[in-house]
Amino acid sequence: MKKALIVATTASMIDQFNMPNIQILQKLEYEVSVACNFTEGNTTSVGRVEEFKSELDHLNVRRYEIIFPRSPYELKKLRSAYKELKKLILIEKYDLIHCHTPVGGVLTRIVGAKARQQFDVKIMYTAHGFHFYKGAPLKNWLFYFPIEWICSFWTDVLITINREDYKRAKKYLKAKRVEYIPGVGIDLKRFCSYRGKRSLKREQLGVHDDEYMMLSVGELIKQKNVSIVIRALKQINNSKIKFFICGIGELESEIKSLIKIYGLENKVFLLGYRKDISELCQAADLFVFPSLQEGLPVTLMEAIACKTPVICSDIRENRELITDNELLFQPQDEASVETCINKALHCSMEDIVEKNYKRLMEYDLEKVVNQLVVEYADIESYEGILILYARKKLLQNLRISSKAVLLLSVGELNQNKNLEIVIRAIAKLNNMNVHYIIAGQGKLKEYLVELSDKLDVREQVHLLGFRRDVEYLYQCADVYVLPSLREGLNVSVMEAMASGLPVICSRIRGNIDLVENGKGGILCDCAEVMDYVSAIKRLIKDEKCRNNMGSYNKGVILRYGIEAVMERTLQIYKECLQEKN
Repeated sequence: MKKALIVATTASMIDQFNMPNIQILQKLEYEVSVACNFTEGNTTSVGRVEEFKSELDHLNVRRYEIIFPRSPYELKKLRSAYKELKKLILIEKYDLIHCHTPVGGVLTRIVGAKARQQFDVKIMYTAHGFHFYKGAPLKNWLFYFPIEWICSFWTDVLITINREDYKRAKKYLKAKRVEYIPGVGIDLKRFCSYRGKRSLKREQLGVHDDEYMMLSVGELIKQKNVSIVIRALKQINNSKIKFFICGIGELESEIKSLIKIYGLENKVFLLGYRKDISELCQAADLFVFPSLQEGLPVTLMEAIACKTPVICSDIRENRELITDNELLFQPQDEASVETCINKALHCSMEDIVEKNYKRLMEYDLEKVVNQLVVEYADIESYEGILILYARKKLLQNLRISSKAVLLLSVGELNQNKNLEIVIRAIAKLNNMNVHYIIAGQGKLKEYLVELSDKLDVREQVHLLGFRRDVEYLYQCADVYVLPSLREGLNVSVMEAMASGLPVICSRIRGNIDLVENGKGGILCDCAEVMDYVSAIKRLIKDEKCRNNMGSYNKGVILRYGIEAVMERTLQIYKECLQEKN
């Protein structure tokens, strides 16, 4: 199997921004590993880092702990990280390495310079915001620009996530290819689901109906600049404002002291690390984003996706997202912040919110991922990658958990198709992660709905009706099920096999020609519910077994391909004509 490595300075960077990359690479049939610092410098809690480790293990992603420093001035840690990374890359001999963050990106490409010569590894680097930018301090240009310029010679694909960085990289840096992708992607649909819970969330926070809730989200570090908002609130002196700050970081004690000095303990609240950011955004009346510097601000994008009014610092990245310049403030000017807050307090923001949301649609996760797929695909083939996102969309539409195992049947809803036996089997399984999707229409629809209700599995049985996108349903499913009482040679089974699905089906003519029991699927007695219970239970537990059976079916079905059938038909025609003559 081909091998890919994703490198970032911290585990939280991979957790928050790289999971789509991991999924894409796995769909491209890469064995994926990650290298990062799981111990220090993470912007998420220790508990979340431990959860993330478990998630990586569940995805069969190898993880390597490398103690990257976040600062390029920690020379001792830099040397140690370099040695560890060099050892890993030269031993594992990866086919593709995708690196992120300044420190992780530089060290990876220095090691990669030698690796590219030895075993032709491809190096991709995503710049989440160059430290040299219009208006940056001169020391940033003198230090960071020469390093990036040198490392660009060892970069096959350089991805930038804002237009200013793209233009600069295209003009000055020497990567083989420079590409622009609008951010790391945001799933816009995910931020619509909590709007009905706004009052509940405000009640939990102690915000009354006549009070004005402000929110900031970000690491408590100098770059995020949240102190400027606290100083501005001291000047505004409005008793109806409550300001909530989400995040952890090295300046937490300093910010608490500032709140106490200004006597704002009843107005400014530190919430720490939170998992409910979208709910908080939708509960807020105003989102404030005062950063001094960003790559492309995901938290700001999330607030816009929640259709929350926003004000933010007048920096390059924010300007790409905000449509009204009057809602941009100078990040080191208290009076400018105060003016923006007062404007938001006293004017209607509805039209501006809609304009911001419309602009944000350019950064939708699906669009961004599609572009990223193309970048990976230029190094390797990516056939079928977008199916991952078709599945995601299907799950969202049906309100099914991403952890679900999907069983699929396609066909007319009639007695012969015998679909009720699968519904009865699901009822006996008592596993809420199993969902049964049925594409088709027919006279038994009401009966199947009533049966699902009676057996208390209505939430797990989804009758989709007639569909024109059956090929995508095959790709979205985990297992195909055909419990028919009789068949000739079922086309839907053949299509499912061609899509790489394992098959659970009745042991009848036609099916036994197509499905080899134990290798391509499981054959069941068409009248025995427990046969189907046993078969479903086996396949939902063993993803590796499903994958092996699906791969086997893709090989078997080749002899049923249209070209093979036409060739055989032609041969029969010829033989028949010869006999006639």
